[in-house]
Amino acid sequence: MPMYNSASYLSKSIESVLNQTYTNIELIIVDDFSTDNSLSIAQHYAEMDKRIKIFTSPCNQGPKKARDKAISLSSGEWVVNIDSDDTVELDYIKKLWQRHLETNADYIGTTMCELDTNNNIVSTIPNKQFDYSVVYGGTEAMMRTLLSWEFSAGGALWRKTILSNLSTQNDYINNTDECDTRIHLNNCDKVAFVDAKYFYTQNVSSISRKVSVNSIAWDLYSACGLLDYFNQRYGKSSALSYLYHVLVAQLFREKIWSVYKLCVRSHIKLPHLMVNILSKAYNTYRNQRIKEHYCEVQFYRMIMALIRHRHQES
Repeated sequence: MPMYNSASYLSKSIESVLNQTYTNIELIIVDDFSTDNSLSIAQHYAEMDKRIKIFTSPCNQGPKKARDKAISLSSGEWVVNIDSDDTVELDYIKKLWQRHLETNADYIGTTMCELDTNNNIVSTIPNKQFDYSVVYGGTEAMMRTLLSWEFSAGGALWRKTILSNLSTQNDYINNTDECDTRIHLNNCDKVAFVDAKYFYTQNVSSISRKVSVNSIAWDLYSACGLLDYFNQRYGKSSALSYLYHVLVAQLFREKIWSVYKLCVRSHIKLPHLMVNILSKAYNTYRNQRIKEHYCEVQFYRMIMALIRHRHQES
């Protein structure tokens, strides 16, 4: 459980874990330098239940690094991630473990339930038509997340050895969950599912839902990191790499206007790594589009020049 300024929700989240009908668990909490009283709340529960182990980060590093640290500090062979403002139903772990015993899968996905402010379920991933009896190979499961997320990896049961590469090793120091999750799925032999409910409330004012340099960087880091992974594993000429080249090109086209408005009009300076990622995405876009849309590519090239040369962080 990565934790950052979750005081308003933390007690409910921790209690949903401690009250599980499957009791042979440990709860690893990594506090990512919270500035509210989240840490004291977690410590209060740790005093009452020895299954809780708390660790702290020396500075705020973001949820991915806190989650990776928690996984590395866990002693079990299986791990489940639960965010510190979310909850799970009481037999959640029991359902996950039983499904693993039935299928010997490396990954057991669940049902992500979005709640409104009155705790009513407003949407689920997967949707109601999803067949929970299906068992995929890892590569097939991963490919079912490329165009859209047919299922969610949040709250899933993972074999810990699958997560041994806690951060994909390439040039993108800010690799995102969406990149790593797909790589981990691809490393699975079997991927299975169970209708165990994970509850979260979507905060419409949260930073992740606003268009910002960070949100754009998240998408592009994920896309370019995964593209490099495909190229390295399957070769640049493979159909999978080609498909993701197309997807990165589409993503660049969607995001570049947002970058332009944020950086050029608002005089926001970008870090070097972000500019490099934009350049990589632009090159992918250009290679896909230049023959059919020469003028359009020239226009985007002009925008990239503005971003790279006029507003790059010195």
